[in-house]
Amino acid sequence: MALNIVCVSIDSLRGDFCSFIESDEETTPFLSKLSNNAMVYESAITPSIWTLPVHTSIFTGHFPPEHGVLTGNEGLGDHPTFAEQLQDANYTTKAFYSNGWLDTADILRGFDTSWSSQPSSQSEETVKKKVSNGIKSVSPRLQEAVKKSYSYYEGSRAREAYDLYNLWRSSETSLTGKDTDGERDVNSAIDEVKNITEPFCWFLHLNEAHWLYKPPNPHQTAFTDRSTPALIKNAVYWQNRVYGSRPNRLKTVADEISPPAREVETFRNLYRGGIRYCDSLVQKLVESLKSAGVWDDTVFILFGDHGDSFGENGVFGHHFSMDESLIRVPLLIHDPTGQISSGRVSKPVSLVDIYPTVLSLADADIPENSGFDLTKETRDEAFSYYDISKHDYYTNDYGVSKDDLPPPIQHLVWRSQSEKAIHYPISDEYHIVGANKKELRNLLQEHKAGFNLLENSENELSKNVRDRLEKIGYLQE
Repeated sequence: MALNIVCVSIDSLRGDFCSFIESDEETTPFLSKLSNNAMVYESAITPSIWTLPVHTSIFTGHFPPEHGVLTGNEGLGDHPTFAEQLQDANYTTKAFYSNGWLDTADILRGFDTSWSSQPSSQSEETVKKKVSNGIKSVSPRLQEAVKKSYSYYEGSRAREAYDLYNLWRSSETSLTGKDTDGERDVNSAIDEVKNITEPFCWFLHLNEAHWLYKPPNPHQTAFTDRSTPALIKNAVYWQNRVYGSRPNRLKTVADEISPPAREVETFRNLYRGGIRYCDSLVQKLVESLKSAGVWDDTVFILFGDHGDSFGENGVFGHHFSMDESLIRVPLLIHDPTGQISSGRVSKPVSLVDIYPTVLSLADADIPENSGFDLTKETRDEAFSYYDISKHDYYTNDYGVSKDDLPPPIQHLVWRSQSEKAIHYPISDEYHIVGANKKELRNLLQEHKAGFNLLENSENELSKNVRDRLEKIGYLQE
């Protein structure tokens, strides 16, 4: 019987914040238990540092310079995705997600798609009034801070403001987060279990660890003892000050905006709470697969698409850096057949390796790709490529001098934290850690010289996708 495949991507999940890898905080209690019967890749490296090029690499088995999907203005070429290959092998394929980048460039080709969105029936003014009045009962001073931040809430920001109000209210009503996109996506997947046709391949993406960090009750207080008013002020004022618009994110990178250390630590603790919440959603999904009697025939793959920085190298979020906080992500594979045994691997692997590994486990045809089949081999180096030189996030004028920003193109070869090299092609400069400087430089150049470039097409973000990206803060001007 063919194996089922379930892939879970958790956006912005960095490896060193996961307790099943190295964190001392109990951020992932369920995954820590699951890891006892899975392979944990402790040095998994993402092929880029933001959602779109990373997932394109996962679905195609090629690095970003090869597939060319770098900004959202490109469409994926004819190279088959692993979902298309599995459909050809008689798999039922479906994707559950809310992040609009996944609806870009045709990267989910081969999946039947199901994306969640939260309807809104209230006007902006009604929402603002409810937010303001609700918060006033907690702290009049905090109400003033919220009023000052209303400029962030135009259009879909009003929905966000109402969500923040619900966050505040949940501490009193024990709201458990059933209205989050992730919860709805997991519930949609669970509904599919009831009438599932095997073999199947699912892709599930959770965005609940992504900024803005607003985990539902009780997770917002799981790693902090700060008061509810302080947490609301952090979410409404400081997070929007740093993450709430493109100009603000660029000004933060350029050191024109500097959040206080205590607020940065609160960012980190709320992020930890978001990870804990994602862990609970994964547990809910796995338990449904077990209840349906399909778990023992299912390969389960969980990964973070990239990490998140909290001031490392002056960066908040996930752009402009090849820091460990961004490139090292968790990767866990539970394989009931034992082709991938339980244990831990410290050598580097790449998320690009998921492509041939999935197809190998499914006994499907494997097109030419740049990954390593983890059922058979491992690699000695991993590579990551970042290029927003033609992205409007970088090319548009947001009032920040390009001279004050890090290089928009950065390439990495990684053997370990103590042996790696970053190349900045525009200036042709290198930052190299370790003694083997010439070898690392040559490895990176040889890897780039061996690229198999794929043809792609032009693409344009639809209004629906733009609206959904604005909802999570990506396109706010």
